[in-house]
Amino acid sequence: MPSLKKHILHVAAPVAALLVVAGCSTPPPAPVPKPEPTPIERPSYVGDSVVSHRVIFEFDKAFLSDEAMAIIAYHADYLADHPDTKAIVQGNASSPGSHKYNYELGLERAQAVAQALINLGADKSQLHVTSTGKQSHTETNAQAVIIAY
Repeated sequence: MPSLKKHILHVAAPVAALLVVAGCSTPPPAPVPKPEPTPIERPSYVGDSVVSHRVIFEFDKAFLSDEAMAIIAYHADYLADHPDTKAIVQGNASSPGSHKYNYELGLERAQAVAQALINLGADKSQLHVTSTGKQSHTETNAQAVIIAY
């Protein structure tokens, strides 16, 4: 019996060592690269005034998407760096629905953008929030427009 145990140890030890070495030599999988973020269109400034920039919403919603937050963050940084600059945040809605409903939806959108601007560094005193409802709807009706002056 002792020779059988000895024989098993002589065979098993090198096999086990080979398995350990083989297990260690397998390289880890390469990390999956993160996709590049979609670049946002930066608003153009003339002096301290921005031409304007639109934050787009889903139909009948006032929820801010990640893309909208990227646009808002850019404006919040600008407003925080220029405390004398004022901005109008104007909410709009599409033509279906009553005037009252569209006005309130436009105002809710503008308030969502204004609150995000404040949360990201703009001062409340820099902002004027308004709604046009469906009065000035465009092709992209589900929007809030940020206009700094």
